[in-house]
Amino acid sequence: MVQCKQCGRTFTKAKLVTERHGFSSPPFETRMVCPYCSEGSLVETDWHCRCCGIRVPENTLYCSDACRKRAKRIWENEKRRKRAEEPINRLLRKKEAYNRLHGTHYSYGQFTALKEEK
Repeated sequence: MVQCKQCGRTFTKAKLVTERHGFSSPPFETRMVCPYCSEGSLVETDWHCRCCGIRVPENTLYCSDACRKRAKRIWENEKRRKRAEEPINRLLRKKEAYNRLHGTHYSYGQFTALKEEK
C-alpha cells in the first residue's frame, strides 16, 4: 500500500505521469503521483522482508533471525565474488600460479616487470 503525504489517502497503485518539460521527443521524465491529488510525495505503508518478501511490521527489515543471517550470507558472498573479479585480483592469482609452477617467490612488482620483459 502507498500513502500520499499531502492528502493522507491510501491506495494500491500510484498514477504514472509523464513530464515532457517542453520537449517534443524523448527521453521524458516519468514519475509516480497520487491518483487523487496528483502530489508526488508518496510513502510506502507496507513493509516487506528484504530476504523472503513477506510482510513485516513497520521499520523492520527481516521477518526472522534466519532471514537476517541468510541475507547477510548472500551479501558477503556477493562482495567476495565482486572482489575476486577485480582486475588486480586476477593479476595476483596469475602471479601466484606462476610462482607455484616455477617454484619462485616473485612479488607483484617483480612479476609485472618480468611480464614486461617478455
